[in-house]
Amino acid sequence: MLCKSSVFLSALFMSGIAQADTNQCAKVDDVVINAASNILNIEKDNLKIAVPFSQQVPPGDDLDVIEIIMMAENELDVEVPNQVLEQEVKSSSHEGLAARVTIEKLQGIVKAACEGAK
Repeated sequence: MLCKSSVFLSALFMSGIAQADTNQCAKVDDVVINAASNILNIEKDNLKIAVPFSQQVPPGDDLDVIEIIMMAENELDVEVPNQVLEQEVKSSSHEGLAARVTIEKLQGIVKAACEGAK
């Protein structure tokens, strides 16, 4: 009986972890928006999600994009692999990242990393 209880509790625990991961992934859009707002010092309502970071007012630079990614990774407990970012922006360099990445694209990259981590 103890074995069945242990298996049941393990399954219940694991389903709770999976649910927590799903909930974390559901927050990606808000987490990226909040991080962008904080790093760029722009009110959330004034961010343009389809505009590259370099064209926001005020503009963001490559380091800002990296900091936004790091904030999202920390808050969601997920890692965005460099190769995924490089593949998405079609470059192996982080130089010019702010000109090639929008908030919307970054949300998709972080969401894919979150969903892949489950």
